[in-house]
Amino acid sequence: MRRPSTSWAVVSSASVALLISSACAPLSAVSFPKLGQSDDELLAQASAATDGASPANALVVRTANNRTAPQSAAASGAATRGPRSVPVQRGSIDDVLDLFGQVVGRDEMALKPAATGRVATVSVKQGETVAQGQVLLEADSAYITSQIDEVQARIDTSSAHLTEIRAQADRRAQTDESRKQDAIAQAQASLTRAKADLQQAQSDATAAPPGQQAAEAAVAMAQSVLDRVQEAQSQVASSGPEPAAVRAAQGDVLTSRAKVVTLQAEYDRLTSGPDPDALKAAEREVQKAQYGLDAANATPATDAKSTATRDRAILDARAALDDSQARLAKLRQPPKDSDVQLATYNLDGAKQALETAQARLTAMQQGPDQTMLDRANKAVDDATTALHAAQARLDDIKTAPRKSSDLRAAQDRVATAQATLDRARADAGFADDNSAVAASDQDAIQKSIDQDRVRLDRLHKDLQATQLRAPAAGAVTRVYVRTGDSLDPARVAIALAAPGEPVVRMPLTDQDAPRLSVGQKATVELDGSSGSPLTGSVIELRKAANGTVQAAVVEVQWGGAPPRLGVNASVGVVVQRKDGVLLIPKKALHTAGQRRYVEYLAGGARKTTDVTVGLTSATDVEITSGLSDGQLVWVP
Repeated sequence: MRRPSTSWAVVSSASVALLISSACAPLSAVSFPKLGQSDDELLAQASAATDGASPANALVVRTANNRTAPQSAAASGAATRGPRSVPVQRGSIDDVLDLFGQVVGRDEMALKPAATGRVATVSVKQGETVAQGQVLLEADSAYITSQIDEVQARIDTSSAHLTEIRAQADRRAQTDESRKQDAIAQAQASLTRAKADLQQAQSDATAAPPGQQAAEAAVAMAQSVLDRVQEAQSQVASSGPEPAAVRAAQGDVLTSRAKVVTLQAEYDRLTSGPDPDALKAAEREVQKAQYGLDAANATPATDAKSTATRDRAILDARAALDDSQARLAKLRQPPKDSDVQLATYNLDGAKQALETAQARLTAMQQGPDQTMLDRANKAVDDATTALHAAQARLDDIKTAPRKSSDLRAAQDRVATAQATLDRARADAGFADDNSAVAASDQDAIQKSIDQDRVRLDRLHKDLQATQLRAPAAGAVTRVYVRTGDSLDPARVAIALAAPGEPVVRMPLTDQDAPRLSVGQKATVELDGSSGSPLTGSVIELRKAANGTVQAAVVEVQWGGAPPRLGVNASVGVVVQRKDGVLLIPKKALHTAGQRRYVEYLAGGARKTTDVTVGLTSATDVEITSGLSDGQLVWVP
């Protein structure tokens, strides 16, 4: 819709005389406008000039800002009721493009969310001033929070398990060290006995003294060793898993099983396609939005205000339709291969973790380590055998005389005992297989804890990404989402303007965009404002990525405090102006199909003639052929 502004030139005195003679009416005094007069003074002067005079004699000049009452002969004639004749005059006419826009910040930031999900809270409203770092909206973070709790619980359980395993390893190491020391002590005792026997044999070889006292000492030493290894055997046999360790292992199994269930559900959701109920609901939303757009397009508009209201309704309906169509398209999209692969990887890892946790729990419930138990039993058997040998030696000394071969045998026993002691000392310097296994288990658990901590850090970052914060201080110019809407990192959620004088931004259609250019003058009327329209000019044509012009920006001379952001505005941009053209009142033009004609006065009679029309304003029409300057046209 165009809103022209018409400026009529003052008719020369010769033209006035011609008009008077043609109309056969008396000429009353004509007042010409003076420089410096206001719009109201010009309107009052035009009204006074037409009182008691023929409509053909009314001459009023329209101001350039298109804000005064009509000032052409056609417009001034509209104040006179009933049919009348109006002269064809030369004047100026503007082609004004009517647009609808909003007051926005000069420099705007389009803020997009960093995460997907649904909007849980929108903390700001349009026009609100915000500080740097202020939270603008938050996405639903319940799932991320539950994942954080689950991973943290797993870390706590694994850490407790690792602590228990290390404690068990320490106790096992202490027991093993004690066993090794007992073996060394036993070997040392055997060597001592062998040396004593050798000494006794050497003494017997010369003096043949009885060796009963040394044999009795050997028996006492063997009995002491047997007592110690039997005590160690009892400790190993009675050792078992700590109740806290078993509970921790059971907790690992439960946690791993719950994770498998959760990841299996996520994998099933990705691979089973969209939810039919959600798909139907999205399709209904698209249909509902289409109905809303159709209803908005069908709304009648009789004036500028109703047209602006209808245009706003159409914009809102179209935005709702685009949003619902985007949600439907997103539901219909198949899952990404990367998402399915990640879900498969996570599910397989969870199943492996469950198997490991179950195996660990089973191992704990099976009782003490069989290898350690076998070694403890063998140590008892060896000590018992040594005790029996010492006792037999004592018995032999008591019951039989010394033999000459005892010296050689005693020397052999010393050599054997020395070799046994050397082996026992060498064994004390090496870790056994159980220690290596325990260290491997600890490394595996620690690696699992480290991996969970990395995931926990990533989840905390994901939780931070659910909040959209203001990167700088400014004012909210537009909020594109509401609670419950889906967030898309590719779509703008909130527009934020930096502090400064605002401008008016107007969306353009493909038909309107080619008619605009930078530098064109404009008038701006704010919704709810009772003052005079403001002046401005087009300073920018904003283009989309494909190069098409999508919006125009008008810089406005506010003349005072600027309005708040988000206020709607009606803007008229002068896209064309013609000077010195023939003009008639719009009501004088008749249309019959493709034919356009007017009635004019000739010799006191009314006749018709076809005309060709140029620009058309709200009150006037440019005539390019069919009439000449000064002819009187009939206005019904």
